[in-house]
Amino acid sequence: MLTRPIKDWLSEYKGLSNNEVLSFACGLSVNEELISDLFTLFETPPFYVQELDPVCHQLYEFYRSKEEKLKRFALQFVPTLIWLYLRCLSLGQKKVCGGVETLLLGVYNLVSLCL
Repeated sequence: MLTRPIKDWLSEYKGLSNNEVLSFACGLSVNEELISDLFTLFETPPFYVQELDPVCHQLYEFYRSKEEKLKRFALQFVPTLIWLYLRCLSLGQKKVCGGVETLLLGVYNLVSLCL
């Protein structure tokens, strides 16, 4: 189940104007409760599509952003998300990790464009 900090994080970003994004991004890096809750979500089974998909979508939006702090915030979760994706594949639970797969492929493709 998504914790209150994660739910707040998901809803708060959607309502921001372009001027508010920088202060929001600066606050993310010091929000230890949110970061801890996200790592717990990615590392603790059982995994549910309805929880992982919106979080991965938000992280992908962060990575696509022009704001470097949002990109860095998203990138800190990539190693854990790779582990989660491989774990789901090994257990035959690929459907659970569709959002994770999309995020990882999106990050890979965007990095490839920059090379």
